[in-house]
Amino acid sequence: RRDGLAGVAVAGGAGLVEFTGEGKPAGRLLNRLQNIEGGVRYLRMMRDRYPSDWKLVLAAYNAGPGAVDKYKAIPPYPETQGYVKKVMALYQKNLQVLPRPAVESVATAAP
Repeated sequence: RRDGLAGVAVAGGAGLVEFTGEGKPAGRLLNRLQNIEGGVRYLRMMRDRYPSDWKLVLAAYNAGPGAVDKYKAIPPYPETQGYVKKVMALYQKNLQVLPRPAVESVATAAP
């Protein structure tokens, strides 16, 4: 796609935010806004579950909280380890360009 908003996952999922795995909403959501809102809600659930570690939040978002709980760390799955590394690198890069109040509001946003 030219707009860069949708993709197909290796496992066959498609969309802006994937909804598969433990605890995530099942099925493909066709409405992009619903898809993004659902992904943000799920990310917030993972943030509430692992409030002290964004890396665990991202790992749980990608691999499911069961995997994070099982290993009590980022699971040893190459896809998940790569995902966490990539997102954290993007976060660090964007910290330098975002105004400080925007970063603080994301980090402390209420559910």
